[in-house]
Amino acid sequence: MFGKILVCLDGSTFAERILPYASSEALKFKSEITLLSVVTTDIPMYALPNIEATRFVPYSLFASEIVEREVRLRSYLEDIATRLIEKGLDARWVTVQGRAADIGQIVADYAVGNAYDLIAMATHGRKWLMRLILGSVTDSVTRKSSLPVLAIKPSAAVSTEDDAFEGATDLSLSAN
Repeated sequence: MFGKILVCLDGSTFAERILPYASSEALKFKSEITLLSVVTTDIPMYALPNIEATRFVPYSLFASEIVEREVRLRSYLEDIATRLIEKGLDARWVTVQGRAADIGQIVADYAVGNAYDLIAMATHGRKWLMRLILGSVTDSVTRKSSLPVLAIKPSAAVSTEDDAFEGATDLSLSAN
């Protein structure tokens, strides 16, 4: 059913909690798993204490910070992909660059453009007011993608590193 699964990770242990569910689906359907992280290219506001918001800030001033973020994420994804491969899964990883505000669209476009069958990601499961205030990448991906999205609100039960790579059986699938 799902030949290619795109798993969204951001470097947090919270996001990794989708791995048992995505791994279970991949084992069941002999799917390829791709781990995706978006390297944000936004200029952090704390880096601009003496610069007016309307002034132009050259990208090159922050290019080294973006490169460092990407190097860290690539290493992180490679480590997880290696562990998934050791568990017998067909795993790979990729990073793409973009603005933080566009992550949902970036994920949706990448998934559709590369013929994925399922997008898998963890969600905080915030109520509407908190989602409005804090935003929700999962909500954005679900609204912008034509693909099914496996969105899991992880429980505290899946909390150790080893648990993240064990098969899971309880799945909730949101199809658009």
